[in-house]
Amino acid sequence: KIKRIELTDFKGVRNSIYEFGDKTKISAENGAGKTTIADAFYWLFADKNYSLASNPNIRPNDGRECTPTVIAELEIDGKPVTVAKFQKCIVKKSRTGGNDTVSLSNSYEVNSVEYGERDFKSKLNEYGFDFELFLALSHPDVFVSGMNEKKAREQMRNTLFGMAGTISDLEIAKMSAETKEV
Repeated sequence: KIKRIELTDFKGVRNSIYEFGDKTKISAENGAGKTTIADAFYWLFADKNYSLASNPNIRPNDGRECTPTVIAELEIDGKPVTVAKFQKCIVKKSRTGGNDTVSLSNSYEVNSVEYGERDFKSKLNEYGFDFELFLALSHPDVFVSGMNEKKAREQMRNTLFGMAGTISDLEIAKMSAETKEV
């Protein structure tokens, strides 16, 4: 469960905290930042934005030096887990008067311990976070992308039923008022 997301210097957000409940609906006028919240979520776990573009530009457009940061407080199997991702900008001045070299470097934390990307993913795998299934289970476009292919439908069905484990269809239907008729 996502409990809270904090954005600092992320796109157009200087510093904001978003709290989430068991069911949270995000609605607002266009341009209010709904997609920015989704971009932060996908950037943190998949280095993509909500449009699924890789390595998206998440830096503010105002030119100031900053370190864009996303911190997410999660609950995994009843345990609190805090994950964070930071993007540092390193500018190397040209010694010959040519163009400066700019590079972006991401760093990660799990429960305030710093990790590189590989170790970050490994640590979250220890908690049961499955990066292979993350996009398919969290992004509607990825989930339905293979609906016309029998093999993809079977794979989605097996994944979803596997996640339900020993919970019966009736128990799943009773979990939500929207599925009462089911």
